[in-house]
Amino acid sequence: MAILVEYGGVTAGSIRGDCPREPLSNDSFRHWPSPLENYHVLYLSSTIVIMPRHSPELKQQIIQLRSAGHTYTEIRTILGQAIPRGTMSYICRNVVLTAEQQERIAKLIREQLTVKRQKAVAANKRIFDQKVTGYRENNQGIATLMEDRQAKLVALAMLYLGEGAKWQGTRAPTLGSSSPLILRLYISLLQDCYDIPTKAFRCRIQHRADQSSDELVSFWSKATHIPIAQFYPCYVDKRTIGQRTKKTDYRGVCVVSCKGTHIQLELAEIAGIIDEALCNKGH
Repeated sequence: MAILVEYGGVTAGSIRGDCPREPLSNDSFRHWPSPLENYHVLYLSSTIVIMPRHSPELKQQIIQLRSAGHTYTEIRTILGQAIPRGTMSYICRNVVLTAEQQERIAKLIREQLTVKRQKAVAANKRIFDQKVTGYRENNQGIATLMEDRQAKLVALAMLYLGEGAKWQGTRAPTLGSSSPLILRLYISLLQDCYDIPTKAFRCRIQHRADQSSDELVSFWSKATHIPIAQFYPCYVDKRTIGQRTKKTDYRGVCVVSCKGTHIQLELAEIAGIIDEALCNKGH
């Protein structure tokens, strides 16, 4: 049978044998850097775990360095050996550190964790940015599709289906959102598909009591490219009186409307056609 051999926690190879507990010899491990006598050999089921033995002199050095208040990372650096943390912890199990030494080690560990977190955040951001860049590159062809009016109608119908007011309750295309992107897409698609001029739009902002109406009107006017003169008076949510707005980037909800019940009806029918084409297959 083949017996797996682990060296330093990594599978290093295998040997042949009838029993995992049969005696081992140096001839079985000629690729090892030193004789087998320098290693601990542990038999675990069909796996042989081989760990290096540490000399009494090295152990004493580890104990002395730990007693002096060094961290395990510092000890590895001073000795120039990649000794496992668990091994050093076992060797130093009887070492008692002073309060000052414990505080120094705890401070160093906190500093190391801070550095590692910062590196992890930076690495994750790089990975995230690479993914986003890849998504944009892979879908650049959509820009060409959006030159077609039917493609724009599909996008507008889906947007209105999720965010817009239905014609049964409001006899005018009306959509409210706290996202400038959604409103810019909505207005642009309406203008392209139905040739609606900017002067035909009306806006109303709904916001919390501690927010400035004038500042919000100015913000949404710039975001939507709709003149301030076309904004109705803001609606203030009285339920928020005395409450502080926690999200600093929250700009209330801007509701954009215009005339055209026929637009609502057509967008609803387009959504229905898409539903039938995609969701009712085989039914």
